[in-house]
Amino acid sequence: MKSSTCIMEVHVEDFYHSITPPEEWRRYDDRIEEPTDWLLAVLAQRGIRGIFYVLGDVAERHPALVRYDRKE
Repeated sequence: MKSSTCIMEVHVEDFYHSITPPEEWRRYDDRIEEPTDWLLAVLAQRGIRGIFYVLGDVAERHPALVRYDRKE
């Protein structure tokens, strides 16, 4: 049986980042942390790795979401 490879990338940004100018971003509630933590947990449970691109604004507001690569 052949093994398969899945290549996955995730862009971590909130809905308002793509529809409003940066000077308006602070007007919106930030909802990125909980769903991102959930996705990371699901992927870890299944041994799935991926590439996560974190928008600079998200990284500044949620530095805990930016993690170093870990060998487990």
